[in-house]
Amino acid sequence: MPSLPQRFPLVRSFAREALTTLSIKLLSMLPLESLDRLRREAASRAPEAPRREPTHRVRGRLLFLDAERPLQHMEVELWERDLGAPDDFLGRGTTDSDGCFTIAYDPSDAGPGDVPDLDLRVVELTRCAQPGGGSTTERRVVHVVHGPDDVSALDYDFGTCRVPYWSYRQGSPVARVATGEGLADALPQDFSAARKSQGYSVVSEVSAIRLQHLQRVSLGRPPSLSEVQRDYPLNRTLEAEREAPGRSRSDAWFVDRMLNGFNPALFRVAPDGSLYVEYSYEGYELDDRHFAPDVRAYFERRGDELVPTKITLRRRRPGAPPGDPVEYTPADGATWERATRVVRVSYALWGEVEAHLARAHLNVEQYAIAAFRNLRRSPIARLLLPHLRETVVINHRAATSLLGPEGFVVVASALTQQGVEQMLLASVGACDWAGWSPRAPVTGAHTFAKAGRLYWQVVGEWVARFFTENAADIAASWSEVVAMSRDLVEHSAPHVAPRGGDPWLDASELNDHDELRREVGGVRRAVSEVTASASPDAEGLGRLQQLCRYVIFHATFFHAWANDEQHADGGEAAYLSLGLDADVLDDPGADGLSAFEATTQLFFTWYLTRTRYGLVTRNEEGDIEPGLIAQLKARRGEFAALGYDIDAIRSRINV
Repeated sequence: MPSLPQRFPLVRSFAREALTTLSIKLLSMLPLESLDRLRREAASRAPEAPRREPTHRVRGRLLFLDAERPLQHMEVELWERDLGAPDDFLGRGTTDSDGCFTIAYDPSDAGPGDVPDLDLRVVELTRCAQPGGGSTTERRVVHVVHGPDDVSALDYDFGTCRVPYWSYRQGSPVARVATGEGLADALPQDFSAARKSQGYSVVSEVSAIRLQHLQRVSLGRPPSLSEVQRDYPLNRTLEAEREAPGRSRSDAWFVDRMLNGFNPALFRVAPDGSLYVEYSYEGYELDDRHFAPDVRAYFERRGDELVPTKITLRRRRPGAPPGDPVEYTPADGATWERATRVVRVSYALWGEVEAHLARAHLNVEQYAIAAFRNLRRSPIARLLLPHLRETVVINHRAATSLLGPEGFVVVASALTQQGVEQMLLASVGACDWAGWSPRAPVTGAHTFAKAGRLYWQVVGEWVARFFTENAADIAASWSEVVAMSRDLVEHSAPHVAPRGGDPWLDASELNDHDELRREVGGVRRAVSEVTASASPDAEGLGRLQQLCRYVIFHATFFHAWANDEQHADGGEAAYLSLGLDADVLDDPGADGLSAFEATTQLFFTWYLTRTRYGLVTRNEEGDIEPGLIAQLKARRGEFAALGYDIDAIRSRINV
């Protein structure tokens, strides 16, 4: 017999309104944070299996919010819209390669006498490898489509549903994830709880020091550069000075940092056979406050040693072209030492913007967005996604703290905000996976190059093995690779060819190969196409293998080196800074930077290098494929012979 609400619709309507009113009153008594938590828990609760055979169905199609593209192989769940009800799960389905889905359900699962109010939940499922084998699945609701009330139709069509999932930021010349209004969350990811905890712990170690310095600055009594430095922990240069005064300012130390510092130099070959590194501000907007000459530092190979021979500086004045190069040599004594400081400042600025932020952070973000948007069934998701997690989170934070109008790079360097954006765009525009390989060692002491080549070999062997073991599943889910490749190409930066001039000593990292580059909107793009074929072939698989190798290398070893060596150099502000506010050649007594710039630099270098959560061999989150860890550990001795500890390799970019 029909229940009372079914027999008398008015009673049913009144009962529902009364219950809704009561629920609203009860919920309004909760604190806002409790209400938000209740809503999140209701949306993310894992479903229970339906109790009866389905009699009805819903269907529809999912498209990305920002493109006419299907959201393929995505799990969708049908729920009754009753907050807190224990039996409100109705059924699930998965979109096909065209984004279409069908879910069969029994409306009686909504509860006795209740005609269901339909909600469609779009769910992200992430498989995580376990260190001992096997895997677990993480479940996250990324979007909810609210359907109508009281759906009794046997076949209901949700139609085309636009999902704000890993959307691209509109108008950005570099691929960035969209945030803000109209999206389900501010970011599609967050740091893990353990990563947050570790970061807070590291910040607490030095935040009070910086705060004390900033208070003195605000009161008009700024500390001296030596006072600022004294309050922070020692770095490698200061430790060297304690052991042997003058050691960190020696030519041998200068060469070592050019080879193995946080911004290892790429050398050009001069007509006389000498090598040089160049930092030119040509084409970048500069402020009128900082001393920023164009720099060339020359070196000669003598046996298996690299020896600095001269430095040329072309001074700049506001509104005037650069002057003629002025040459300095080691015979100039104290003036030579000041000239090497000027070189170190440009080395630091290029290292922070071009190498660390562009080639690591922003370069990897474009792969993170394309991979998380498209990879679900493909085994490539297990291979790449653990190394791409949290990149967009740290990049989003850096956008204001480092790169915004008041960001530290803009405040502390000669580059204006537009100048920073110009350098980032030029740097990312020169990044591509195709044809890339690590540089060859310049000398026997070139640890960065030697360790990089060994790690490249390890990753290459691991990726090749992974492809062999998962060949059938990679082929079966090839449509996801095609979609990822298309997103990468369409949203990559305009291609920027290497600057002309003297030949490079080693051009393997410049990878300026045009055969796979495509034009989009009349613009030749930086990232090469992996495939446009509907089915895999040997060439497409080979390109995908190279892309995976390139991404893992840059998200792990390359970023770990660029990030973690910052404190070794930049932990002493007088040794290395992003800019100079005085011509230290003409004014040898000038500090070259303010107390604000010094304390902020020392704070950042400590935080970025001491926050160490997310390492390959530790596999704290249990998501790194065990095969990579085993293969890396098997070569531990070879890395140790180079003076490199594999336990220092970060698994992802989260600092």
